Amino acid sequence: YGFGVVDGGAAVAVAENWVNVDEELNATYGPYALALDIPDDSDAWTEVTAVVTHEYSLESVDVVVDITHTARGDLDIVLVSPTGTESWLATSHNDNGNHYSDWMFSTVRNWDESSLGTWTLKVRDTSSGTNGTLTSWELILHGVDVDYDHDDDGLSDENETQVYGTDPYDADSDDDGLSDYDEVMVYGTDPLAIDTDLDGLTDAAEVFSTLTDPIDSDTDDDGLSDGAEVNYWMSDPLVYDPDADSDLFYHFNDCNDSNPDVNPGKPELLNGIDDNCDDYIDEGYNFTDRDNDGLKDWDEYHIHGTDFMDSDTDDDGLDDGEEVNIFSSMGSDPLVYDPDDDDDSWYWFQDCDDGDGDRSPGHPELLDGFDNDCDFLIDEDYWAIDTDNDGLYDYDEYHNITTDPFDGDTDDDGLPDGMEYNEYASLGADPLIPDADADSDGWYWFQDCDDDDFDRSPFKPEVLDAKDNDCDGVVDEDFFELDSDGDGLYDYEEYHNITSNPGLADSDSDGMSDGHEVKVTGSDPVKFNFDRDEDGFYDFEDCEDLVDTINPDAIEAWNGWDDDCNDVVDDALDRRDLVTTEPNFHIVHSWDAVNDTLVLTMSAIPSQVEAGISWQFGDFTLTDNVSSDGKTVVIRPIDCEARDGTLTIYLCDQGSGPQQVTATIVDSGFTTVLTWDLDMDVWIPPPTLLERVFSFIVSPLGIVVTLVLLMTVIGGGAYAGMRLAHNRRLRDAYQAYDLKPEKFALSSEFSQYELPAAPDLSSVAGQQNTSAEQPSLPARPVEPGDDDIPPAPDFD
Repeated sequence: YGFGVVDGGAAVAVAENWVNVDEELNATYGPYALALDIPDDSDAWTEVTAVVTHEYSLESVDVVVDITHTARGDLDIVLVSPTGTESWLATSHNDNGNHYSDWMFSTVRNWDESSLGTWTLKVRDTSSGTNGTLTSWELILHGVDVDYDHDDDGLSDENETQVYGTDPYDADSDDDGLSDYDEVMVYGTDPLAIDTDLDGLTDAAEVFSTLTDPIDSDTDDDGLSDGAEVNYWMSDPLVYDPDADSDLFYHFNDCNDSNPDVNPGKPELLNGIDDNCDDYIDEGYNFTDRDNDGLKDWDEYHIHGTDFMDSDTDDDGLDDGEEVNIFSSMGSDPLVYDPDDDDDSWYWFQDCDDGDGDRSPGHPELLDGFDNDCDFLIDEDYWAIDTDNDGLYDYDEYHNITTDPFDGDTDDDGLPDGMEYNEYASLGADPLIPDADADSDGWYWFQDCDDDDFDRSPFKPEVLDAKDNDCDGVVDEDFFELDSDGDGLYDYEEYHNITSNPGLADSDSDGMSDGHEVKVTGSDPVKFNFDRDEDGFYDFEDCEDLVDTINPDAIEAWNGWDDDCNDVVDDALDRRDLVTTEPNFHIVHSWDAVNDTLVLTMSAIPSQVEAGISWQFGDFTLTDNVSSDGKTVVIRPIDCEARDGTLTIYLCDQGSGPQQVTATIVDSGFTTVLTWDLDMDVWIPPPTLLERVFSFIVSPLGIVVTLVLLMTVIGGGAYAGMRLAHNRRLRDAYQAYDLKPEKFALSSEFSQYELPAAPDLSSVAGQQNTSAEQPSLPARPVEPGDDDIPPAPDFD
């Protein structure tokens, strides 16, 4: 294909890890009939487009064109992919041949591109001479699919096409309301059939509405299909019913991909099968006539059923084309040998039944279901005859209704066939089945709303009994707006909804009419209501019907009860006005905290009220100073010098000035806060000298000064220690070498300074290197701390 020299290394690497590509798919767009002019000797392109909706990873593309042009070498033909890749299918060259007739071009320049988008075919005539016409074109794509579930229905496209035969581009192939996945995996229905069991109900209706089995046409096995029960008989398809006519049926179709000889890569054969699965059957055979009998091969196979390789399929001496094109209108069949079997002087193609001597043109018509006179009409002489005067024509009775055209009441039920069929069929009457009147009330079952109840039939008077007595489809309608007992409630409402007595104004005899209880008080009209405490309020109005002081008209008091029955206890009360305090919390009080005891108390809180009381002095919570009942707080004089206790510390830190003590009362969900304003006087002794020093030390400046002094003392001590150690080592050295400061012309006052430069001892060292044995010196004990100074040798 012109890609150049093969890369050997890359080819070997690919071969080592070879993986087959996915199955090739083909998609055909067109052929498109156009009839577009191609201008002569023009730089302008004639362009046509095709929008591709199949998303493939492309391998190759075929373009089939039909172009009329007497010098096809003048033409440039270019295919442009959605990504802009151009494939020059033909360039102008020295070719004087005529036309591109169904000419197929192929290109692989779009390898690995996506097929999705708009493809453009461009044609131009580059040389002068003649014009051309783009008659039609077709785009054929070859590649592998990149979407394994195009319709997102939960089934892979491979399973849909090869296993289930569903449309991989339609989540609900049969448009029955169930996805292909649900049909295959959940319900077991046929995803290609709206009605899998052919019972007259869609699969979705059976799953979601009737709850019948969508794969069993007769869920309750009663012989009636579910559809007949729901659509015609209005019976319950889940409850067994008899089935008198047994009229079941079923169908489906699909591209059979389970056949190994059918797949997208197979060549198309003339066999009635879509061998290459391109949604076209036997394409390419509609222009050929291999046996030259005047019929196209495609027509012979699909339309006429003749042998497209044999010009006289039935060997009767007539070509298949003659039988179809000339004698077919007279009944000739290219598949059937043409004799005159009944010897009735009518040729087979003239005789409507060449095997029956009683059927031929001119024979009288009979009511027998046959075309006796060969006029292509059956029993036409009986279309408008009613022999038994039952209101039905004989033809209809024989062919459509199957009643006896010579018996006016076929089922002998007293109703003429015509009346049952024309007037009562919509009600369920059948002229072939005797119609009963089971309750003998003079009305047939199809007229009677309950043929087993004598009290129910058309024109019966309506009674208040929860039955449709007059069969008008409405129950007890005569009592909708009738109030027989005058209690303000209609009889229908009392009987059906309230269950009170429609004939008794006060059903429960409690002194209130049923209407008053229902509409005004909201009480139960069939339940007797009491007023046990005789406070004028019934038990359903009174929240405590045993205490006469508790009722909706009572005034709320602070007692722990819901006196006014509003579902809130002790509401609408100003407890600040009800509580007695000592001293009065409305007045500012002075308190000498060092010399006086502070006593705050409250009273007048009812004993039956469960109240929680808490005390605060400023933001300090008082606990130890509170009495056991929580109503009194006592704070004794404080000693700010001793500062014994957290409260004392808190008060001393606060110092003199205004303060507040609050008491919080919580009862029945309500919170009441009482606040005493105090002018507190606190004497605090002045700080001692030690306290002032300590205060300075812990201050930021004191901390810095203290640190500096400590560092100075530590540094001076360290330096003095280092000098002492140095002088001690120097003294030890003098002693070890038996040296005197005077020897070095140093006065004794300089003996504490460092030694001068060491003398040259090389001559002494040379003498010591001789073999003479030197006397040993006794070892000097090393004092602790002198382990870094070795003992001095004796140089004498």
